[in-house]
Amino acid sequence: MKILAVILGIFVLLMLLPVGVDAGYQAGQAMVGIRVGPKVIWLYPGRFGKAEHEKKIGKKKKTPEREEPPLKKSWNFDFNWDEIKAALDLVVRSVKKLRFRVHKLRLYFISGAADPYNAAMLYGYVSAGVNALGLTRVKRSDVRLDVDFSANALVIDGYLSVTIRIWYLCKFGLIMAFGGLRLLLKHRKRIKQEQAANTLIAGKEV
Repeated sequence: MKILAVILGIFVLLMLLPVGVDAGYQAGQAMVGIRVGPKVIWLYPGRFGKAEHEKKIGKKKKTPEREEPPLKKSWNFDFNWDEIKAALDLVVRSVKKLRFRVHKLRLYFISGAADPYNAAMLYGYVSAGVNALGLTRVKRSDVRLDVDFSANALVIDGYLSVTIRIWYLCKFGLIMAFGGLRLLLKHRKRIKQEQAANTLIAGKEV
């Protein structure tokens, strides 16, 4: 019983573990990392330099190409509009059940261009996009937009840290899997009914 309780406790803790993405852009340098709990594993810039990366690729042995066997056609993917709409509804309903947490959101944007008109237009587009996405209403956000008519280029400094608990990802996957399977079974049933009807009509015409 103790072992079962420990396994159950580990499973619960794993489901509650937050995972996410940290990404940023500053001084022309982009960075992307995976967050697991409080730990961030940076993927870009990578750990190895370009020369070491090319050296590692050069050590890989080339394997002879094999001819892949032809895929057996088992499903007819001739979807109608109702089925496409049902699939889109499934995706929207599943995404709405996700619960993201924004730990940090920073965006400093200064619009600048050789033509002051282009700088003003770019500032308007970015401002409209920020308002449409509601970035200023996000907790722990620091969004500053400005325009500099004397600058010849724009300046961007941004950082985003967002996580979601593994439980919500598993829930999303299960909803998508079972919902998608149900839609595929309905689709296959419709195709079989149409094929049977067409065969019956062809037999009457003969």
